Parts: sequence; C-alpha cells; structure tokens
Amino acid sequence: MPPAQPTAATGPILRFPPPGRPRLDPPLGSPLPRSSGLLPARLALSPPHLGGGELAALRATLDSGWIAPAGPTPAAFEAALAEATGFLHVLATASGTAALHLGYRCLGLAAGDEVCTSTLTFVATIAPAVQMGARPRFLDVERESWTLDPGLLELERAGRRGKLPRAVVPVDLFGQCADLAAIVPLCERWGVPVLSDSAGVLGATQRGRHAGRGAGLAAFSFNGNKIVTTGGGGALASDDPALIAEARHLANQAKEPAAHYQHETTGFSYSMSSMLAAIGLAQLPTLEGRVAARRAVFAR
Repeated sequence: MPPAQPTAATGPILRFPPPGRPRLDPPLGSPLPRSSGLLPARLALSPPHLGGGELAALRATLDSGWIAPAGPTPAAFEAALAEATGFLHVLATASGTAALHLGYRCLGLAAGDEVCTSTLTFVATIAPAVQMGARPRFLDVERESWTLDPGLLELERAGRRGKLPRAVVPVDLFGQCADLAAIVPLCERWGVPVLSDSAGVLGATQRGRHAGRGAGLAAFSFNGNKIVTTGGGGALASDDPALIAEARHLANQAKEPAAHYQHETTGFSYSMSSMLAAIGLAQLPTLEGRVAARRAVFAR
C-alpha cells in the first residue's frame, strides 16, 4: 500500500533537501501535479451512487411527518435489510461504528477484556472496544482474501492458559468475506462470541450465505463510500432476537418502559432517523445490479 500523500494542511513530507543535494521541484515527497501527465486521473474507490428514487422517498417521508428515529420508515428499512441479508433480526443505527459499539455492549465487553481482530481494517472496528477499556489483539490476514487468518486465533492455547478473548471480530473487506465457516466453529468450541465487521460488504456472499451470516452479530455501514449509502448510518444484525432487543434498548438511551424517565443503565442515541432510512429504502433495490456490475469490472 503506498504511503499517504501529504495534504495542504501538513505540507510536503520533506520541506528541505538533505545537505549537499539540490532542491527538487516539486519538493521530495509532495504530490505531483496531475497536469504533469505523470499521474493518472484519480479513481475514487467507491463514490456515492444515487439510484434516482431517493428524492421521492425523502419527500414522502417529510410529508408523512415522521422525521425522528421512529415511525414506519426505519422499521421498513430494517425489514428490507433482513430480506437482503438473510438475518432474522436487524436494527438500523446512526452509523456502522454505532452498530459495532452496540455489538460490544451486547456481548458484555468490559475493561481488561481482549478482542481479536485483523490487522487490515479501519479504526472503527476496534475503537469502541478500546474506548470501553478492552485490549486489542491484531492478527494477520490471509493472502488470498485479506481477511482474518483463522489459523492464527490459537484459542486452544489461550483456553489452556485461561486467557480466552472476550470476542473475535473478523473483518470483511473490499467484497471479500472472512472465513466464518472456519472461524465460528472454532470460537463456539471455546465459548467465544463472534462479531462480524461486515461494514463494507453488503451484498457479498460466501458459500451461498450473505456476508456476516453465521456470526452471532454482524455490523453493516451505509456511509457515503458504501455500495448502498444513506449518507451515514449502519445496522446491527443477528438471528438472536434477544441480542437485537438489547441493542435496540441501548440505542434508545436505555429508557425503561415507564411513564417517567427510568434508566437502569446508560445507553446511546444510536437509532437511525427516518430520513436516512428513506434513502436506504430507495437504494436497496439497486444492490443486486451494483454487485453484478462490480463483479463484471473485476472479471475484465
């Protein structure tokens, strides 16, 4: 992976040449101007793609009066996500990071716990766990898929030492799914829950199953660079209704069903708004075609 290019805020990497060497123009380490002809035109990894129905969906939501994270639109989006992924239960959230945070809370992660994840990922995979006081353990990825290598988990040795991780968080990357068929049975043998970070692979499948299926929980993202975007937003999915019920409770400030404000734990404002859900509902019908188009590009 090439090093990050400097920005206007940071300036060139080297402001002055080493002693005895002539100054380079442009300075060494600074990006070449694209007009020089030495660099290709910039290719965005995944620009937002609007399908055409988003404006009408937003207008209908505004006309309905439901704008906050409540009402029929978020529920409809959750149902559509469940159908698209095969998960039985889905909670739409304010972001993919929020979905991961809720997942960690539902798994009972506590300060001092260890979380295993892959080295090749974005910081949001592990940031909520670190903020909760957990210790990350980064494991290398498989050469073929760039996802977590199941052979490096070493749960048997950790179990003998009484130092099992509190959770294993494989990361699906660039349309490639982690090998949950190998990871999940290994973790189940030692009672270690699996939270799949499937933020960037909605629509991807492995062995006929949607990304994240098989894990106890799976988190998805609808950020602006995702194949289906709501501008922001995410989702937490599971086949366990109790886990999603707990996540939904926490996402709504953990307010108890009482006439007054009663809280037995602290929660978050992590629910998805009706406006974002409306965009998602307009985007989801295009998912299959977008996946097919990306596979066609890869095959060229």
